[in-house]
Amino acid sequence: MKSDVLRGQGGFTILDILVSTALGTMVIVGYLSMATFQVSTAQGQAEQVDLQQTVRDVTELFAREVRRTGSDPTCAGTFDGVDFAAYWGIRLKSDLDGSGAIDGPDESILYLYNSGNFMRYEGNSSELLISGVGWGGSRIHYFDADGEEIGGGNYPLDSDDRDEVRRVQIVLDVDRETPHGETIKAQASTDINLRNRFFVATNGCGGAA
Repeated sequence: MKSDVLRGQGGFTILDILVSTALGTMVIVGYLSMATFQVSTAQGQAEQVDLQQTVRDVTELFAREVRRTGSDPTCAGTFDGVDFAAYWGIRLKSDLDGSGAIDGPDESILYLYNSGNFMRYEGNSSELLISGVGWGGSRIHYFDADGEEIGGGNYPLDSDDRDEVRRVQIVLDVDRETPHGETIKAQASTDINLRNRFFVATNGCGGAA
């Protein structure tokens, strides 16, 4: 008689229903956990790709602007192509309009590490290139015509050392914590010859400060 009382009209006991419900709940929880993990992984990969692309883009922009540094088509000699140089920043000057002076907003460019940000200053305007990162091994290196690194740990470089700079290397080695608690990393580096200074050293005045 007891088994008849516990058994429903469909032939299932209360125990059967409880076990089925528990198993179903476990399956749903497992599926949701897997789906959450997959979404988090996909978001982390997207953030990794985005940070890496940003670092590469910034490196390419830096290289283009360093490469033209010291352009002085009138041979005015009124400015230093590199008038600030440290491992955390560099100011570049170029007479792009041939006026004989640095008088355009894009003729004086400052790159600067600032806490977790990498900034670019042009005239009175500023641009945030990379934000919210740890800098790891990021730094700017300076080399003379013989390939010897300038500075010896003493920064900023003085005017005599800045005059010897013929090649600049930037290393971006950054990391960032995602909203999901993961740490993503990105790296890029490039070496840039100061073409105008090499030209002057070889051919005399006609292109650099």
